[in-house]
Amino acid sequence: MMRISVIVPAHNCENTIVKCIESIIKQDYKDLEILIVENNSNDKTYLLCCDLEKKYRQVKLLQNKEVGVSAARNKGIDFATGDIITFCDSDDYMEYGILEKVSSKLQGNVGIVVVGFKIVDTFGNVREKCLIGQNENWTTEDFIVHTLEDQLVMGSCWNRYYRADLIRNIRFDTSLTMLEDGYFNVCFASNNHDVICMYLNDIGYNYVIGSTNASHNPDNKFDNTKYRFFKAIDLMEANCTLTQREKKACKVSRGRLSSRAQLITKSQRKNSEIQKLRWKNLKKTFWKYAPNYFLCPFVTFKEKVKGIIKYSIQ
Repeated sequence: MMRISVIVPAHNCENTIVKCIESIIKQDYKDLEILIVENNSNDKTYLLCCDLEKKYRQVKLLQNKEVGVSAARNKGIDFATGDIITFCDSDDYMEYGILEKVSSKLQGNVGIVVVGFKIVDTFGNVREKCLIGQNENWTTEDFIVHTLEDQLVMGSCWNRYYRADLIRNIRFDTSLTMLEDGYFNVCFASNNHDVICMYLNDIGYNYVIGSTNASHNPDNKFDNTKYRFFKAIDLMEANCTLTQREKKACKVSRGRLSSRAQLITKSQRKNSEIQKLRWKNLKKTFWKYAPNYFLCPFVTFKEKVKGIIKYSIQ
């Protein structure tokens, strides 16, 4: 049996960390380690993590002085002893039985398994089930395209299970605060061209919306007037050896990200020069990459119309 390491960054999550960890503990999988990486919480998170470490033999608590989810994930990779590595955010939780299903698929030349997920609210109500409809084997090029273009797959790391030996020399970029997991995934694929990337059409994760996480604050998504998501795309194009199809996927992603950006209202633009420049930059990006975005088969008609309406506002 292959050992699975689950890395859980923990920062100011006293209300959710126990549910998160116990959703992993309750999996029907024996050879399991859970690495909680706590960093500088100012609530009861650290004390709760200490209790979890005492209560469950699978749990190991690490502390990280460097703030940020990327630094925490990197420390987890450094200490992980599993043959398979995955991640779980502290305000989310795993679906029962997924570890057993995944471990049986990560065999031979399969280097990564991607699973489906549910979007749920804080009360557990299901808002959306994200599944593509069937199991599939992808090339790394397919993987990058789905990562950048397909909202049913997303660019996250929490619905992916990596063969540990393939990510030992890959790390999350700590300069990124948005789309850092998307960049990590593209780096993984561009460094492992020969592996099979498997999509498993099973729900494996519950992604919770409606939290008060700082990343949900619109102002945190900008460096002055530049949308922070675009920095990750810049790094992909600069640092990864991409095929023409993958480069096109980067353009689609720019169109999608600008289309899905929170609306900056006319009133906000009138009262703030920074908001006006943010809007101008997003609008310019959307229309520049609209041809790629509109032709993408993963973008729904509804999404296209929303983008057109949003950026047709003067």
